[in-house]
Amino acid sequence: MRSTITLRVQAVFALCCATSLVYVFFFGNSYKQYAYAIHPSELVASVAPAHTQPGVPIRLLISKIGLDTAIESISLTSKKILDTPKDPAHVGWFTLSRRPGEIGVSVIDGHFGWKDGIPAAFDNLHSLTIGDLISVTDEVGVVTTFIVRKVAVYNQTADASVALTTTDKKVHLNLITCKGDWNPITHEYTDRLVVFSDQYFPASQTL
Repeated sequence: MRSTITLRVQAVFALCCATSLVYVFFFGNSYKQYAYAIHPSELVASVAPAHTQPGVPIRLLISKIGLDTAIESISLTSKKILDTPKDPAHVGWFTLSRRPGEIGVSVIDGHFGWKDGIPAAFDNLHSLTIGDLISVTDEVGVVTTFIVRKVAVYNQTADASVALTTTDKKVHLNLITCKGDWNPITHEYTDRLVVFSDQYFPASQTL
């Protein structure tokens, strides 16, 4: 069975891992935010330099959690629901979001807690903290690196439109998966985990 993320206009989406059922919910204003201290001098996130459009992302690397996996291109189903990767070990780039490296928000989702104990790509996504690095390789071999800015857990009534949109004209990558307790009756997890990250430039490459 596959999981699904429901993504509709006005940033309405649901993520139901390890089940074929679809649940729609609205993120309200209530959420837990995991904040981690780090000195600003250790972070370098800036506006992307002018360049041609990035290629289609094909691989995601997160050394912190030992993840090096393929990126599937996913879109909306016939029911206007955000699809998810066919392989639980892969992640999915939402093709209606920005390509990683473009100004705006790129969205990548992944499975958590797959059935029968089969490992899923984002099983350990919750282990990321502010300052961790994420790399995306595109189809022509260009690597774009991001640095985690915030890790937040949203309940089913929380307003998480910030996970899908931005107006700051910077480059962002947001990773989305499930978290919390599995409800065997509703066949869904109680929370949604979002990792917010910004394009990262080593100090020697800052503009």
